[in-house]
Amino acid sequence: MLIARAMDPLVSDGGADDAVQEAFIELAKRGQPPDDPVAWMARIIRNRLRMWRRGRQRRRERENDYARLTWLVRRDDSAAIDIDPRKLTEVLQTMPDDQRQVIVMRWWGDMTFRQIAGVLGQSRSRTHRLYQHGIAHLRTLLAPETQREPSRCIR
Repeated sequence: MLIARAMDPLVSDGGADDAVQEAFIELAKRGQPPDDPVAWMARIIRNRLRMWRRGRQRRRERENDYARLTWLVRRDDSAAIDIDPRKLTEVLQTMPDDQRQVIVMRWWGDMTFRQIAGVLGQSRSRTHRLYQHGIAHLRTLLAPETQREPSRCIR
């Protein structure tokens, strides 16, 4: 365990414990014990920790790339608004439940107002009003100062 922890001191998720356990499993699978069991175990542990470290780095890079994606796109795909997904999530969480639900169902569920109204048990006109109010709220909080126009639709 000391060797494993020394190889990857920043692992706080039990990676050293897992690497040691996997090394023992590999040792048990071998027909013959290695000539130098401690060195062999250290090499297996080191390789596991390096593999997991590379995997964590790749995952972080993918998550960062995903976070930079354009989230809000107009229906005709002629223009896109680049918005930080964390900021969008924060703003959506501050909205009234009914507005947030309508917007999420409309944008990401690609549902019609009729379908949304059926799910929420309300009229299409109320659903559309909730959507319009929610769009106005998002536009106010998310659009850059230069792009805040009353007639502009985010989607």
